[in-house]
Amino acid sequence: MSRGKRTLIAAIIMLLLFIIVGGLLYYFYIYKPAKTPQVDPFGNWQGYQNIHYDYKLRYPDSWYLHTTGYQPGPPTGIMFSSAKEGEQNPNAVKINIGVLAKTVTGNLLEIEEVQNLIKGQFEKKEVIVSDQKGLQLTKNDPKGQLQSIIFLPHFNRLYQITLISSSLLAADSQATFTKI
Repeated sequence: MSRGKRTLIAAIIMLLLFIIVGGLLYYFYIYKPAKTPQVDPFGNWQGYQNIHYDYKLRYPDSWYLHTTGYQPGPPTGIMFSSAKEGEQNPNAVKINIGVLAKTVTGNLLEIEEVQNLIKGQFEKKEVIVSDQKGLQLTKNDPKGQLQSIIFLPHFNRLYQITLISSSLLAADSQATFTKI
C-alpha cells in the first residue's frame, strides 16, 4: 500500500474518532438529555408520624386526623377520615390504626381477635406492609361497606390497621391503606 493511501486511511480514522469523541462530549456535557423526573403520586399528601410506636402514614390532603374518643388516645389509637371529626357521612373513608397491648410470639392466626373475625366470614390473605408480613381480613357488609383489617407485627408490637369504606371508594382507599 502506498504512503499516500496510508495517510488517507489514517486521516479518515482520525476524522471518525474526532467526530465520535466530539459527539459524545456534546451529548453528555452540552446537550445533557433531560432526566425523567420521579413523580411521587403521594407528594401532596399529609404525613403522620408516631415516633413512640415507630410508624408513619401518608393520607390525602383533604382528609382529617381524628383524636377524640380514643381511650387511650394518641399515640395508641388514631383515625384518619375523609369526613370531618363528628360529621356523619356514610360514604366517608376511615382508616384506624391501633397498637394492641400484646406481642406476637407465633402465628397471627392464633390471635383470638383474628379467629373471631374469620368465624365472622372475613376472608383472609397474607400481605406485606413496609417489608413486614401481615394478615389481611376483608369483608363486605350488606350495606355495601368494605371492612379490611390488617394485623401487622412490628418491633414486638401488634398493629391493627382497619379500613372502612363504601365499595365505590374501596380501590382508592385501599391504595392509601397500604402506604404505611
